[in-house]
Amino acid sequence: MEGLLADLFPALDGLAQAAHTYSGKPEGADPLLDGVRRTVKSLESALSKHGVKKINETGVPFDARLHQALSVEDSADAAAETVAEVYVKATAWVM
Repeated sequence: MEGLLADLFPALDGLAQAAHTYSGKPEGADPLLDGVRRTVKSLESALSKHGVKKINETGVPFDARLHQALSVEDSADAAAETVAEVYVKATAWVM
């Protein structure tokens, strides 16, 4: 089961990225975009229902067991070792 889920995450990420690209478009403006958004929500809901948790929040403490750092930045706005940005959301799920 874990292998299947891991194989599906990149597809979910692709759909989520497509929806995010058009985040400025309101709901109802494009039926295809609305369908992509509904599909993302449906897949995320199904994953949550089966105990798979999203860990792609920003502003949370960095945990090397859950996160993979791509860069380090100094910021006056964030505490040390805080997740500032999530680049690949498909890998940001815990089973």
